[in-house]
Amino acid sequence: MQLACTGLSYSYPGQNAGHPGKAALQSVSLSVSTGECLAVIGHSGSGKSTLAQLLAGLLKPTAGQVLLERQVVVDSRHRKSLFQKVSMAFQYPETQLFAPTVADDVAFAARNAGWPSQRVAEAVEAALWQVGLDPKHYQARSPFELSGGEQRRVALAGLLVLDTPFLILDEPVSGLDPAGRRKTLGLIKKLKQNGHGIVLVSHQMEDVAELADQICVLKDGEVLLAGSSAQVFAQGALLHEVNLGVPAAEDFAQRLRQRGLALPPTLLTIDQLADALALTLDPDKRPLRQANQGQAV
Repeated sequence: MQLACTGLSYSYPGQNAGHPGKAALQSVSLSVSTGECLAVIGHSGSGKSTLAQLLAGLLKPTAGQVLLERQVVVDSRHRKSLFQKVSMAFQYPETQLFAPTVADDVAFAARNAGWPSQRVAEAVEAALWQVGLDPKHYQARSPFELSGGEQRRVALAGLLVLDTPFLILDEPVSGLDPAGRRKTLGLIKKLKQNGHGIVLVSHQMEDVAELADQICVLKDGEVLLAGSSAQVFAQGALLHEVNLGVPAAEDFAQRLRQRGLALPPTLLTIDQLADALALTLDPDKRPLRQANQGQAV
């Protein structure tokens, strides 16, 4: 299954009738399939969140098309189909919590879809387990009494309750402490492995390097770069020009290459860098992670 857009443009309404407003997005084309993660990156005001809302059907494009399973989303009837396949979490989704209990909050979308009560109850439990919250301990609690990280996970459970094939996540780890960030990134990775298509809006290059198969770089509403993670992060100089940079592992690797160390190109994660260093410094040794995996526990 595929979610895509072609020639997508959007302008916010002007103050005066008949006058176009500011162009937020211009001629953007991209696609993501189930089981893949597409990262959308760019500086503030580049059009990332506008693109996310267009893909989710929350905004109507000024020009261009959104396609779901190669069918153009053109009217309210098609947008209803899009809502059944695509869910979106805004930045700081915990601010949208409203119900008196965790169960009621997570159940909202399923109840709104007209599901029978038994199906709703089962979906709520499944969604809470997915985000690492034991339903027995959390369903009856007020979401406003939970920690920030727990609230974020409750909000994500509300997104997962419909089990849509595509998830659009706008800065999903923003504001979380290191432990909450690791848990949320682990959850996103697991959702991708389970077959969900993920559109990840982020300014954290390490997170993008860890999760993304494809990257779209936006600048002033237009596509500056697009391709695989390796292809995009290989353009380090261009990324630095737009104040994005490359993951810390690749940045450090570039410094080592400048000092004469023969490292392979585009090392995106700390694990990749560690393996490359191990092989470069002692070619006869297996990478440390591989050696540890081969040992009996």
